Amino acid sequence: MSTATMALPLRDYQAAALDAAFTQILTGDNRALIVLPTGTGKSVVAAHAVARTQGRVLLVAPRIELLHQLAEKIRLVTPERTVGLVVADLDECDADVVIASDATLRVENRRNRLGRFDLIILDEAHHAAAPTWLSIINHFGGFAGTPTIGMTATPSRLDGNLGAAFDSACYTLDIAEAITRGILSDLEVRVVGTDMDLDSVTTRGGDFVESQLADAMEEAGVIPVIAKAITTHAEQRRGVAFLPSIALAEDLAEELRGQGVTAEAVHGGMGRDERAGILGRLRGGDTQMVTNCAILTEGFDLPELDLVVMARPTKSAGLFTQCVGRGLRRAPGKASCLLLDVVGVSGSHGIVTAVSLGLAPKQVTAAGAPERTVGDGGGDEPTLKLARYSGTVTLTSTLRWTPVGDGAFALPVRKNVYALLVEEADGWAVLAASSEMSTSGIWPLVSGLDLDSAKSVAEERVGERARAFASSAAQWLARPVTDPQKRVLTRLGLPVPGTSGEASAAISAHEAEKFVNRYRVSGASVQGVAA
Repeated sequence: MSTATMALPLRDYQAAALDAAFTQILTGDNRALIVLPTGTGKSVVAAHAVARTQGRVLLVAPRIELLHQLAEKIRLVTPERTVGLVVADLDECDADVVIASDATLRVENRRNRLGRFDLIILDEAHHAAAPTWLSIINHFGGFAGTPTIGMTATPSRLDGNLGAAFDSACYTLDIAEAITRGILSDLEVRVVGTDMDLDSVTTRGGDFVESQLADAMEEAGVIPVIAKAITTHAEQRRGVAFLPSIALAEDLAEELRGQGVTAEAVHGGMGRDERAGILGRLRGGDTQMVTNCAILTEGFDLPELDLVVMARPTKSAGLFTQCVGRGLRRAPGKASCLLLDVVGVSGSHGIVTAVSLGLAPKQVTAAGAPERTVGDGGGDEPTLKLARYSGTVTLTSTLRWTPVGDGAFALPVRKNVYALLVEEADGWAVLAASSEMSTSGIWPLVSGLDLDSAKSVAEERVGERARAFASSAAQWLARPVTDPQKRVLTRLGLPVPGTSGEASAAISAHEAEKFVNRYRVSGASVQGVAA
């Protein structure tokens, strides 16, 4: 191992991810997907993947900032290899390692000049199923003769088409586990309630139409509310705010400046030098808050960032994860990242929150106190409803474990049959539950376990067929809600979410809660009780 490689070693999970990818490739499956959260070092994994490859390597990324980050890491790990950039006016196409933007490779004569490669690495691989990316991959023989490794923090696509690129992930580390293991910063979550009404906002492609979302936010006058939340709770934190329009980003920056906060707006309409100047002032501490519209979700890296304002309600778990991930890198002296999550008056629109991602399943304040209000809403003073979430109980798995109220999880084994984990005084209990006519009832299997052990016992007991049925990587999860699901949701009085997976989780949680409540009332004596 070279001195440079030793200066940038792989952490245990990075090595495991890389081993999983190359093992899969060695078995003949030439498409390997690695899922690692933002801030866990995907570029380091990419650099070591290059070091393991004797021949030429092509890396594809969507933003110029990512290209330069990748080049820096690769030069550290493999200083003996030539590294070239192919983007805009740069055309270093003869290098051992070529790092190119997808936009540049869409131009046929640019990609024709690159020759052949022995490995393709796709950064931000959730884009890989897009037709433009697939044409690039196919041109270089990716997924066929040329092994291809994809890396992403957000493997889900709203159109449900990621399967056109990757069937499943060979290695996954989610945010909750990364926080628990100390790989990422602790996360504090507070919800900023507003009078924003999303009933009139259309959903297109699985998420809110941004122009209509911006109109709803402007009509509700949420900018002063958001600014008040920031000045009340951010203290000296350095942060970024995500909004659905350039106008709202500029309005929030102006409102913050009026309240004494150094704030600037950044957006895609600016020149590169102007954007770099604003972000440079944020890095240096001269600017405390940068507001933005669709510009900082990828390729922005500032470990010291400890405040994220999600003022862009979304139905996309991928977008939400990208935004929150901006603040989760660890840095010296950084205790935690504060997430201010702006939501509307209704929770019936399938909005993704920290809770729905499993980051904070217990919706309580630190002291168990109820939601509190700052300001009385009279006059010009905005009313802020703030709740503190505590995420001490998390469950990580490749299967679709769904939170069921407080202190319980459900896993759909097949239709009307569930594995349940229920928290008790002496640990977690593992149950089987069924509402099928011939086998209805609840059967306690074991109790007194820690959560990870309980999960392992349950997953071992359900068998291979059930694990396939309950896989969180199933392609159908990201597809639109089906008509039968809509009928069930309507019958149960539940809102209709954006995807089939979210619908399934809502139905499972509703049905499983009946079993959990019945078990808690009857205790361990419940054996084959009629459902």
